[in-house]
Amino acid sequence: MSSPNLTDSLRSKLLAHDEIGLTEILYIDCLDLFTMLSNKPELSILPPASRRLLQEQAGRLYLWGEGFLNGKLDIIWKSSSSLHITVTKFLATIARILINRK
Repeated sequence: MSSPNLTDSLRSKLLAHDEIGLTEILYIDCLDLFTMLSNKPELSILPPASRRLLQEQAGRLYLWGEGFLNGKLDIIWKSSSSLHITVTKFLATIARILINRK
């Protein structure tokens, strides 16, 4: 039995917030892709350690972004455009890799 999408409630909270930014949307989309990938039946052939590693990485991404929601990233971006570019590239790369694995 598959678990509910990790990001369903998080997406609802963000969409209800007025200050959602592009980076937050990209972050949520990455979490969705991670969840879809980790729930694929084809992964059952992988060794348990590999499946666990995928879940751990998804958990790390979740924890990393959890503290930056509701417009908090936009506040940080105002003080560091280079950080904004780096994080956005990082999330876009994760999304691209996950889409290719989907």
